[in-house]
Amino acid sequence: MKRHALAGIVVALGLAAVGGVPALAERGSYNNWHVHDGGSGIDANGLVHRGLAFFPAILTGGDVDAYLQDPAYCPDATDKLTLPAGTNGEFPLVGQCEMNAFVIHLRAIPAGDVVPPGYQSTGWITGGAVVYYKLTAR
Repeated sequence: MKRHALAGIVVALGLAAVGGVPALAERGSYNNWHVHDGGSGIDANGLVHRGLAFFPAILTGGDVDAYLQDPAYCPDATDKLTLPAGTNGEFPLVGQCEMNAFVIHLRAIPAGDVVPPGYQSTGWITGGAVVYYKLTAR
């Protein structure tokens, strides 16, 4: 079974276990967070809505409807994918997003550099570096 299909099944099982309500949607404040749900602007609760990006592709094999049942919530840092190399000469961890089923770890890794174990390509490139992800089940 392809990894994307397996991830979609895991997402569906995670939704069934928690009733399909995004865990982060229940918190009292959305300050400094946004959700990748394909929307735009800020809702009445103060939550910022952003484009889908690569999340449906890596989490549900491109099935947007399935992805939207448990979208990725990410801390704000609009420039995180363009941050320069860290003090050790390594590209930084560029993000950690959350959903009910997974924590999504993101790294930008220049072509030719070693990819840490467990990371897979999102297919996106930024600043000459490929964006990789690793999922940690909740």
